[in-house]
Amino acid sequence: MNLYFRAALVVLSFSALSACNISISNDSSDSPSANLDFNSRLQTPSAEGEYPDDRNDYAEFRSGRVNNNGNGFAYQVGRVSGTDDIVAVAGVLPTTTVGSAPTEASATYDGEYQMTIASETGSRSDPIRIRNEEGRITLNADFTRQTLTSTSGDLQVDGTIDGQTVGGTVTHSGVTANMAGSIGADRVVTAFSGDNGRTAIVGGILANRDR
Repeated sequence: MNLYFRAALVVLSFSALSACNISISNDSSDSPSANLDFNSRLQTPSAEGEYPDDRNDYAEFRSGRVNNNGNGFAYQVGRVSGTDDIVAVAGVLPTTTVGSAPTEASATYDGEYQMTIASETGSRSDPIRIRNEEGRITLNADFTRQTLTSTSGDLQVDGTIDGQTVGGTVTHSGVTANMAGSIGADRVVTAFSGDNGRTAIVGGILANRDR
């Protein structure tokens, strides 16, 4: 059973907000949205799904998902208070285990993805709109070709497999994000983050192997 964790600042509950748009107000009306600086990256969080930083109010919005064995991913996205920096960061929890290396030529994994899309609005007062999305996903692993692929709704996965390490990209809303994670005989867990200078996507995938 997957458990949602609450963030220290503002918690986004996907069950309540999956169809909602949320705007992040700009602290300075003198700073045009055209000067927003998107910063997307992959980074390992703490075991609790936190991303420590020396700046207060590092990101106004964040969300994540773990399961009851500590397997999962965490991510956050928002505007750093007092700046024009839009930060989107995601990573697989360091407590995640995926099982031993698969021995078959291929495998299928079923699970869920969660993500947030942060888009520039062009407005000085409300420069960023936050939209949340979640859904079911089936991942097809080909260990001979070293690929991990899937399409679920608007989320396209074009992954690579090197041993038990997952790389590659995901694409959504015209944005391609870097992806990283692990795959094994039990499950696959990945996180992704990326932007095109006007829109950032950030989130992760947690899927168990079909038996």
